[in-house]
Amino acid sequence: MDLLPTGSDSKIFEVKTNEVHVIMKGKKSQSPFINHSGSNDSTIVFFGNNIREIRLKNYNNNLTFDNNSKYSIGIYTAPLFYEQNDYEIIIKGIEDVKVDFWHENFLVRNKVEPISDSDNILTGMINFDNNIGYSDLIIKVNGKINLIIRIEVFPSKISYKDDYKNIIKDINDEINSVLFDFLKKTYKTFKLGDKTNYTPAVFFAIIRGIFEDFLKATDTIIKTPHHILTVEHEILPAHKVKRVDSKTIKWVERHPESVIVSPVGMCASKAMALKKRVNYNTVENRFTKFILLSIIKRIKDFRHRYILGNNADSSVLDETNKMINEIRKRVYRSFLNNVDGYKPTQSMSLVFGMAPGYRNLYKYYLMLLKGLAVNGDIFKLSTKDIALLYEYWCFIKLGSLLKKSCKLVSPDVIKVDNSGITVSLVKGKKSEVRYINPNTGESIILTYNPGELNTQTVSQRPDNVLTLEKTGSDIPYKYIFDAKYRIDPAFPGTGYPDSKPGPRVEDINAMHRYRDSIVFENNTPSRYTFEKSMFGAYVLFPYANEREYTDHKFYRSIETVNIGGLPFLPGATSLVEELLSELITESKESAFERATLPRGIERMLAKVDWKVKDMLVGALRSKKQLEISLSNKFYHVPAKYVSEDDLPVRYVALYQSDNIFKKESGIRYYGTVVKTYVCKRKDIPIPMTRDNSDELYYRFDIKSWEQLPVAIKVREEGVIRPKFTNMFLFQNCRDSYELFNIHSEEQYRLLQELKRISRDTAVNNDEHKSGFRLNDEISIYLLGGDIIVCTSTGKIINKTPVSEFIRKPRHTFNMIKNTLYHSGM
Repeated sequence: MDLLPTGSDSKIFEVKTNEVHVIMKGKKSQSPFINHSGSNDSTIVFFGNNIREIRLKNYNNNLTFDNNSKYSIGIYTAPLFYEQNDYEIIIKGIEDVKVDFWHENFLVRNKVEPISDSDNILTGMINFDNNIGYSDLIIKVNGKINLIIRIEVFPSKISYKDDYKNIIKDINDEINSVLFDFLKKTYKTFKLGDKTNYTPAVFFAIIRGIFEDFLKATDTIIKTPHHILTVEHEILPAHKVKRVDSKTIKWVERHPESVIVSPVGMCASKAMALKKRVNYNTVENRFTKFILLSIIKRIKDFRHRYILGNNADSSVLDETNKMINEIRKRVYRSFLNNVDGYKPTQSMSLVFGMAPGYRNLYKYYLMLLKGLAVNGDIFKLSTKDIALLYEYWCFIKLGSLLKKSCKLVSPDVIKVDNSGITVSLVKGKKSEVRYINPNTGESIILTYNPGELNTQTVSQRPDNVLTLEKTGSDIPYKYIFDAKYRIDPAFPGTGYPDSKPGPRVEDINAMHRYRDSIVFENNTPSRYTFEKSMFGAYVLFPYANEREYTDHKFYRSIETVNIGGLPFLPGATSLVEELLSELITESKESAFERATLPRGIERMLAKVDWKVKDMLVGALRSKKQLEISLSNKFYHVPAKYVSEDDLPVRYVALYQSDNIFKKESGIRYYGTVVKTYVCKRKDIPIPMTRDNSDELYYRFDIKSWEQLPVAIKVREEGVIRPKFTNMFLFQNCRDSYELFNIHSEEQYRLLQELKRISRDTAVNNDEHKSGFRLNDEISIYLLGGDIIVCTSTGKIINKTPVSEFIRKPRHTFNMIKNTLYHSGM
């Protein structure tokens, strides 16, 4: 048979029947990321009438068959077809038969057309895009199916055997984990009702996922069942009576004929004996038996309906039979066999809220009873679009990594309504998961499909946005993690900026666009009407070699401009996890440092002058003094305690001591000084406590007194004579050691970073030895131009120049933090 020449290089298969001849070709050079994991990982199946010959790539022998027979031939082979690759199919009818091609995907189907209207040769280039799994190529002759070729399409960027299956497993495990966590918090509020969401297919999809745990809960009940002790009385010969009670005495009194009188006393020939038996026939166990039998009934109902449909899969039927047998075995081969039937009660026993086994069994029963509404794409059993699946997995895996260090608060993918519990994750629809940082109490939000984000040009639609709250800042810190199921092989001569595979350049450009164009409108008086709201943007792409990638240009760029790419697969999550940990633990200053700023903006940003201490913190002698000072808006202090170097005083704060103010102690009130002058003590309208009417005092008139939401705690010695600090420290410190012993930006910056890794962080109360203490185990000093980290024994475990910390604070502190972790802190 003569066929038209084609542009393809390699013949994949050729099959001939009495009526049709089919050839499929592909390029010899496939994607460089194709994972040939084994020689027989794939199958190809031919169903047809009168198949005469099959030739298959990489198959040594041609297969020939007798005529006039129906065949179904399945062959194990190395993977032949991959996503995102072009394949040429050529179909020629033998003699004058009319041939047609059909595929369930119209984009594939419409690519195969006749060469001419009068010709019985069909040809076309087909591409399966990102769809993987089995696919049927159907050839019809004269309107009837003549040949079906079932091929298997493999992913080209990930391992089908490992990564793809692990992606599916991760999605199922995480959704189940979130769902179970949700039920754990809420299932006690449910009660049994008359109406259930009876959808057999949904029921079977759920029980498939939880069946092993369902059986474990049942086995726990069987091993340690709830029981009660029942008391029984029985008339027995005297020598068999072991336990008696008051009823035994009464019975003997009523039956004197059983009493025998002898010279040595009286004895009974028989008596009423007391017996205690363990009774498993409790309400809880009757309800347990009811649950198991009702599950068997629903599995049978599903199987019956499934058989009535077309093309029932024998493996599904085998699975239902196995489930029924496993549950039956636990009902009829245990104590449950002798338990009575269940009659509904008005209240639910606490056993189902607290007892091992019963609690979990009830939880699973509620899932099956109320039904799990599968409204999202995530639970479609036939999800074959690997790019979409990868996008879902990235969101779910990011959430899973966040759960390792943060507390899950509310999974937005789980909802409850009158129809039951809904798991929803749909492309184009917003979903949020909220967490709390247990160390700082800060809120963390992971958003999938946040929708169109505001820009002044074109709306942007990133996949995943991580929003972090930072203590001491009202600015939300946002970062984009965009899933891109594509990769650049970095072939020589292509202009790719690195020699190693990585994310595509256009995807990195998209991250720049996201970060630079997504803004919010600043409503405060400022020349900067619009400000960037994204602090970083990262491409997540399917690549497994994390170690090699750490030297990639687009990985190093994350450190410099906070834009780049990160490999992300089930076996390659460490780089993403490290970045998430850094983003969560770093202070607002480090987060701000990640953002690239316009040239020269450093000079425009307000700087704290650490040499200026223009806030006076003064003590109060009595509650009366506080009352008069607040009402008359002034504060006074002996002039001898304020030197010329301490002036001008621009702010005053009031210290309330423990001895006088008890629970209201601390530094709470402060105000701006509008006038300062010297006067005699007798001119100040507060009763004198000693004879010093002519002593000179400074009087500070206050514009208005303000109050801190949380008072600054004063440590140990308190404030006896006036002390000085600045407004910046006053608004950002939590105790007096921080307020009076921080003298430089590097000290303050280091303190903020340390407080994020340990709540038990304190400033040394020593003006001559600046430093900090962590958990009473680690001391950190700033001495001789170095940051020195010591153990409690005085051993130096890290020494870093202060100049290096000033130049690259975030990077330098990460190295210090690693030292602390390795020391066992």
